[in-house]
Amino acid sequence: MEHIKTEILIVGGGGAACRAAIAAADQGSKVLMVLKGTVGHSGATTHECCEIAGFNVPGCGDPCDTEETYYQDIMAAAMGMADPELVEILVRNAKPRFEELRKWGVSPAVQDGREIIMKGCYSNYRRGYTIPGHGGPIVAALLAQIKQRDVALMEHTMVVDLVCKEGRCCGAVVIGQDGVLRAVEAGAVILATGGASQVFLQNLNPADVSGDGYSLAYDHGAALKNMEFMQAGIGFFHPVKSLFNTYLWAGFPELKNAEGEPFLGRYLPQGITEKDVMLEHCKHFPFSSRDISRYLEIALQKEINAGGGDEHACLPVRFGHFVPEYIAGLKFDADLKDL
Repeated sequence: MEHIKTEILIVGGGGAACRAAIAAADQGSKVLMVLKGTVGHSGATTHECCEIAGFNVPGCGDPCDTEETYYQDIMAAAMGMADPELVEILVRNAKPRFEELRKWGVSPAVQDGREIIMKGCYSNYRRGYTIPGHGGPIVAALLAQIKQRDVALMEHTMVVDLVCKEGRCCGAVVIGQDGVLRAVEAGAVILATGGASQVFLQNLNPADVSGDGYSLAYDHGAALKNMEFMQAGIGFFHPVKSLFNTYLWAGFPELKNAEGEPFLGRYLPQGITEKDVMLEHCKHFPFSSRDISRYLEIALQKEINAGGGDEHACLPVRFGHFVPEYIAGLKFDADLKDL
């Protein structure tokens, strides 16, 4: 078996893996990235499931906003389920990491000569830069930085197993397109393989996001936690695959099952209308279990479970009434104007 030696082995090729490679290389380490696809194209970060990405930076939209208020917003939204230490790391690093991306060529969206800064769900201040092209510009910038550093790549290569000794991960066994097994010895191994969306029949991620890292770590004794916190939201799956952006609900799209029958109303509690749940869903993605937006997801899933889906296991949605005159006549409250 061929033997390869490196100081840092990074498994994965998306945004997290690329950023880890840059950080390790900047510390003077010899870095090797092993990934199933090609760097800059693998993983969920490059997958444009919607037209923009958001990047929250405290203080960018309101001088009263601080790292502390950002921290408190996250902790309040989490309802006691967020790790305070991880939240603090996120908050503290938001501004320097975004300025780093600026330096590397990532620019937020601009309207009327000003950068667009949005107010995110459960935020008390506007602090969300919008990045056109979703995660694509971020990965392109990271890839350019990787090319400026001494980072070795093993593309189109699958990690078969991790190598652990005395309770410590010290490498991996990999296989490439040539079918040859290779042993990679490393001083440290970073699993940056993304999530496990392919366990679901319908999902908005590319085929290579299949839980490999979870499986590799679990097989060697790692404790997996918070597995229930997978983000599940409404999306388009045919004829295109894309996120169902929250602002579309403000126009009250027409929901019917495959037989052309309206169904949403029969799944809603008494006193709650279809427009009520759609307007509430405009405020955040995905749904929240603490407000009535949840009834929209519940209704869609129940109707699919009841056999109301089409041959793609989807429910048709129609926007034919979204003509300019109709859109111009819609009225929104102050909260929705922040979207």
